Amino acid sequence: MKRLCQLLGVQQYIAVGILESLWHLTAKEAPQGDIGKLPDEDIALGLDWDGEPSKLIDSLTQARWLDKAKSARLIVHDWHLHCEDTIDVRLARNGQAYANGNLPRMNKLNKDERAHLCQKFGWVEYNGAFVRTKSHKKALPLPIPTPLPKPEPKPRPEPLPKTLARSVPPDELAGTLPLANGSDFQVSKSDVDRWAQAFPGVSVKQELKKFKAWCEDNPTRKKTAKGIKSAVFRWLDKAQNHGGGNGTGEQNKKRTEGNACTESGEDGPDLYAALYGPVEQGKLN
Repeated sequence: MKRLCQLLGVQQYIAVGILESLWHLTAKEAPQGDIGKLPDEDIALGLDWDGEPSKLIDSLTQARWLDKAKSARLIVHDWHLHCEDTIDVRLARNGQAYANGNLPRMNKLNKDERAHLCQKFGWVEYNGAFVRTKSHKKALPLPIPTPLPKPEPKPRPEPLPKTLARSVPPDELAGTLPLANGSDFQVSKSDVDRWAQAFPGVSVKQELKKFKAWCEDNPTRKKTAKGIKSAVFRWLDKAQNHGGGNGTGEQNKKRTEGNACTESGEDGPDLYAALYGPVEQGKLN
């Protein structure tokens, strides 16, 4: 800037105005940067320079704001780097390059339009910029992306060993109920007695057998160790409220007597033995 002020013999604010006018004139009359296609007199008139046109052009050239070129006589220095984005878009859509041979930047265009222009004008993207192909007619084929290796399938986890949710002494064991984690919940005789007292109108042994069969037939709806007792409670309550308690007198008395697991004999058989048959001491199904 100071060099231009010295060559023209003007103050800096005037030199700034000259350069700003030069860039506006170039964008309007020579968007490719080839301002030299205009006569020196027209350039001086466009920059509102009232001195000798040759002095203006020589000063801009010596200060490196203009470059001499064989094809266009004069081009604006690094115009392809500093012009507005609208110039890049206009040149790209017209398939034109800058006067110094550089292709317009297309970062303001979307991906589909860039691909269309490259195919149409024979351009390719190289190191973030667009360049011409050797043939100037057909775009080079895009590189084939290397396929990513398929991930190895994860091994399926081995099923957890069947464990017990709680431990009940063998002599107190009345049966088991399957849980969601694959383990078994041990039903004690005291559990059966408590449920029999709460639901005297149903056969607890028979309903537990139904509940276990339902769990086995609906594995996705099995209960957890924390929720199994409440699920049994709801099951028995529903059974009693939907016909399980219709019997009266001797029928309810027989159900109540049959629910007892702590008594031996015909009226109170062991639930586990009734459901699964006799089992050896300490062994579970």
